Amino acid sequence: MHTFLDSSSLTEEQLSIQKLALDFAKQKLEPHSIEWDRKHYFPIDVVKEAANYGFGGIYASTDYGGCGLKRLDASLIFEALATGDVPITALLTVHNMCSWIIDE
Repeated sequence: MHTFLDSSSLTEEQLSIQKLALDFAKQKLEPHSIEWDRKHYFPIDVVKEAANYGFGGIYASTDYGGCGLKRLDASLIFEALATGDVPITALLTVHNMCSWIIDE
């Protein structure tokens, strides 16, 4: 598993979150990424599925439907998702930023 952090410094929860995101990237993003780019296709169904995993409100508070995770957790998720599709990951990072701003 690729990570910029020494995985021995991560908690079991962080490793689990990272694995969830890596699995999602490998199964739902990577197999289609090139085709989406070629066809200029936006996979709204996959984005909605990512949101169902909590990837749409990672560090927004649970009071507003977010996951209430830390920025490090978000970094692990975004890094993992980017292994499958960078544009979808970029969209999710911006969405998370906006969710956090509204939350604040």
